[in-house]
Amino acid sequence: MLFIAALSVDTSSAQTALINGTNQIGTSLINTTNSYTFAANTGDNVVLRLGTTGFDGYLQLYGPNGALLKTAASGTDAELDYTATNSGTFTVLVSSYYSGGTGTYVLHLAQFPEAFIVPTGDEGGPMTNGGNHTGTN
Repeated sequence: MLFIAALSVDTSSAQTALINGTNQIGTSLINTTNSYTFAANTGDNVVLRLGTTGFDGYLQLYGPNGALLKTAASGTDAELDYTATNSGTFTVLVSSYYSGGTGTYVLHLAQFPEAFIVPTGDEGGPMTNGGNHTGTN
């Protein structure tokens, strides 16, 4: 028997658009899910990374048709990668893996070959062939 999961997001809560390369800072409250969207083209490679403080994060990626595509969960660092098989608006849900988990998080979107923005305060940018590029991790 085949079951298909479909996305149902409460339309009373605003969805935030993710911008490729930027850091989306948020807070996970008890038993809530935060929703984000981004546009992708067929063949785009997408990497979503969730860094959490105070709770174990859970990422869910839904396609333009509302079907669940992939999930990722981890202690304080969850990563989900996906290659788009169709174009449209994708939805990312962020929540706590365990009931009652709360805390802050940073959600990162890296999407290739789309234009990438280096987040404010981060090191990065164009590199010159043969040049030395210093940085701090």
